[in-house]
Amino acid sequence: MEFKTTNCIALGAEDFRKAAGFYQRVLGFSQVNEGDEWIELDSGALRLFMTADDGTTPTFNLAVQDVDKAAEHLLSEGFAKIGEGDGEIYVRDPFGNAFALTKS
Repeated sequence: MEFKTTNCIALGAEDFRKAAGFYQRVLGFSQVNEGDEWIELDSGALRLFMTADDGTTPTFNLAVQDVDKAAEHLLSEGFAKIGEGDGEIYVRDPFGNAFALTKS
């Protein structure tokens, strides 16, 4: 099974819109996309997704061919499932780090 990191990371904030505005104003990041509970910012090397804080952030993105199979593998190795949505499965490793499994 192959896991590849992407240039995406999600950061949470209670007021994610205010946080996104702060990063735009202070750091010069530009908004490139938006959803109901997230705003995507271009920071150069990274895409930051400012999200409504739900206790799963920061979340690193892992691209895989088969999301369900990858989740099954990680769960068997000690990861815990912490959520899912829009074709993604969110897991936490035994050290407290969160990852989003997405289709490559």
